[in-house]
Formats: sequence, C-alpha cells, structure tokens
Amino acid sequence: MICKGFIDDAAKATADQLEVKVIELSDQFLVDSEELEIIVRESVENVIDDYLTTLLTPLPELSNEEIVVLKALAENPTLADAAQSLNLDLTQLLERISSLKRKGVLPRTRNYRAIRRRAKILLYKLAFEKRINEILSRLEKQIKELEEKRT
Repeated sequence: MICKGFIDDAAKATADQLEVKVIELSDQFLVDSEELEIIVRESVENVIDDYLTTLLTPLPELSNEEIVVLKALAENPTLADAAQSLNLDLTQLLERISSLKRKGVLPRTRNYRAIRRRAKILLYKLAFEKRINEILSRLEKQIKELEEKRT
C-alpha cells in the first residue's frame, strides 16, 4: 500500500497485523523555482479559463425553480442551510444539484465551496444579461421612435 501516512494508530496496527507492506510518502515535495513557476502559472491559467468559460458560455434555459436553487446555494454557507432555506431535505437538494450538473450549469464536483462560488457567478451573469437585455430593448424602442419621427 502506498500512502502519506496512517489516520491513527489503529490503522497502523491493522496494517501491521495484516502484514501489509506500506510505503509512506512524504508530505513535503521539493521543487525548484522553475517547476514552482510552472505549477503556479498552470494553476492560475486553469482558474482564469474556468471563470472565462463560465462567463462566456451561454447558459441553457433555466426554470424559475432552478434559479431559486442557485440563489439558495449562493446565499447559504452549507448544504444543510441551503436545503432548509428551500424547505427541502438534503436528498431533495442533492437531486436538484445533480440535475444542474447534468445540464452543465454547475461543476461536476462534490466541493460545496466550488458549487456555491459557481452559483454566485451564474446569478451575477443572469442579472447582468437581464440588465443588458433591458438596455437593448430600450435602445431599440428609441431607435424605432427616431425613425418614425423622420418619416
């Protein structure tokens, strides 16, 4: 078995009792400055790419219920709090999250912080798109009125 260590003494004792050969890896890895630069650069590029993809990819059509779920995820620090705010049990909320993941709206991760962060970004995006559409509609109306005055 290859691991970074045992969770407790009982796990070590069990491995010893079963005569499992254990190779423990160090928690520390040494890298030189060039390797560290590459690691950091790739990490930053991945984060930027993820955010740009989220912001620039058109969303599928979302129901009002799905938007309410996104809002609950964005506003609550835990899954339990989000479920409670929606008057759902945890299983029901997880089903709705799975549905949003299948639609490509939420990331395929179990990390609630990442899901919550994506929900916040998507709500900002939806609000921005709504505002832009309102502005475009008003501009189109004004252009139409100007054209009518010319004729």
